[in-house]
Amino acid sequence: MIKKRYLINSSDERTWKFDRPVVFLNDDCCLYKRKHIWQNLDHVIADPYTQDIAEKNEDHNKAKILEKKFFPILCKLLNQHHGTQHDERFWLIVVGHWFDHFINLILNRFNKLNQTLQTFEITGITIYKSELYSLATLDHPSAVIASENRRWNRVLNDTLISKMNKNNIEIEVKQDLDNVNLYHGFRSNSSILKKSIKQKVLNFSRYFYSKIARMFVRDKDSFIISTYLPILEEIKLELALGQFPQM
Repeated sequence: MIKKRYLINSSDERTWKFDRPVVFLNDDCCLYKRKHIWQNLDHVIADPYTQDIAEKNEDHNKAKILEKKFFPILCKLLNQHHGTQHDERFWLIVVGHWFDHFINLILNRFNKLNQTLQTFEITGITIYKSELYSLATLDHPSAVIASENRRWNRVLNDTLISKMNKNNIEIEVKQDLDNVNLYHGFRSNSSILKKSIKQKVLNFSRYFYSKIARMFVRDKDSFIISTYLPILEEIKLELALGQFPQM
């Protein structure tokens, strides 16, 4: 008979239960410096998500199906956000590598959680309500770093668990009180809300100028990028070439 256990998916001991059997999602939940705490619990550590060649090929095919399904939606959203009409090939060049990486990452995390839920009879889990924390990062390097960050992974797992809960597992929700701004490169909803009026006006002005400037682009214009010139000098360069300065 499988023993009922409480699922723990992070090293944050505020989400732990000390009065019942538990299962740790992975080794990252069990910090060595806190061994004197977790070694006394009735605990097991869930097996890693390992695959044979056939399973790897199956996951690869699933990832490609997901990419084919969701990439056009992403392209549409990016065009709406930037006010552009770029085709899928353009966005594939710009964000294709990131998209492929994170489709596979999320699929892997989903499979790991699903394997754990099927292996053990999970009685419950504690997750955080992270309204002020976004899984989005400011750039691709930060995104790669985030995928190795315990807190980012905790939020990702919490999000997946809340959407996967089809077995009526008891979910205890706590308010996340950590300072999101301590994590360099991570984007928080609070930082978005705190934008000053000046910043909003500046962003709108840039957007409006970009829309107008695109109307004056000609096929023979030079494409200027990463000059490392001050913005005023780059404007002078474009004017010297007889073209309308672009953002």
